[in-house]
Amino acid sequence: MRYNIHCEQIYDDEVWNNLVRLLKKKGRKCYLFLMAPQITYVKSDLGYRGTKEELAAKLKERYNILARVQSKYKFKIGLHLHLSLHPHKLSEAEKDQSVKYVYNWINRFQWEQRQVTGISFGWFKYDNYIEELCDVNRLKIVNDEWGAITFHDYDLPLTTFKSFEKWLRVFLRKVKGQKPKR
Repeated sequence: MRYNIHCEQIYDDEVWNNLVRLLKKKGRKCYLFLMAPQITYVKSDLGYRGTKEELAAKLKERYNILARVQSKYKFKIGLHLHLSLHPHKLSEAEKDQSVKYVYNWINRFQWEQRQVTGISFGWFKYDNYIEELCDVNRLKIVNDEWGAITFHDYDLPLTTFKSFEKWLRVFLRKVKGQKPKR
């Protein structure tokens, strides 16, 4: 089983420690999708109460650690971006700017793989324009994959039941041929 992990609450010490434990055990099977500081999202959806500067500093600290241990634990890095629940309502300029922001922010770290080439969207929400933008920028959209479960860093540690639940969600979306809502 492979793990596609949306790292959204990596700034939280408990979440961070749980993620580090998973990487030590199963790093080779992990694909971490990292966010640039998205202060509006982390405040409204995750309850973060610091400033954007504090969030950026914590993410830099943790991402630098991940960059240093990537070759040891062999996990992959991808981009994670929450555009909107209704991405079709955003202008093309807003979409361009959002993808460029997360791409540049994450790629400034010294990842073993040199350049990040995968992206997973929050809520699995993107549209045709974003799909084309990713193709042009050689970013592979990685949402659901056979043989992998997708979950959030704050879901850790994974119990057997939680693992099955996450696997079942991926399986059902794949069987139904569900595409992201546009």
